[in-house]
Amino acid sequence: MKNKPQKNNQKVIEQHIGIRLRHQRLTCGLTPEAVDKLIGGRPGKTKAFEKGACFVGPGDLVALSSALGVDVSFFFKGAEKDITKPAPLMDAPAVVEDAKQMVQAYYAIEDPGLRRSVVDLLKDIAEDESF
Repeated sequence: MKNKPQKNNQKVIEQHIGIRLRHQRLTCGLTPEAVDKLIGGRPGKTKAFEKGACFVGPGDLVALSSALGVDVSFFFKGAEKDITKPAPLMDAPAVVEDAKQMVQAYYAIEDPGLRRSVVDLLKDIAEDESF
């Protein structure tokens, strides 16, 4: 019984990494299949990572960070908050569609300063626990 909280925390971390992976993949405009090819993974590996269905090892984290242009630490940012609350349901079709529309709208903004302001606003909203 003592190992159960640790196992639950591992699952939360795996889900958190999956959410961050999906976010960055969508931001880069890549499909899961394209990421599989970039990291030299088997077909479906990226989808499994995004769902938190399989362990993302250190080698995979390094390959993903390189393929998506982020530091390995990107995947862990905010994880400490997720350990104390359940992970959001990111696989819901409506959530995925909303994310796609947000990314498309972001890239439609021509002014780099305005794009940066939109990102900052979204980060502020996400970090504000009153929502």
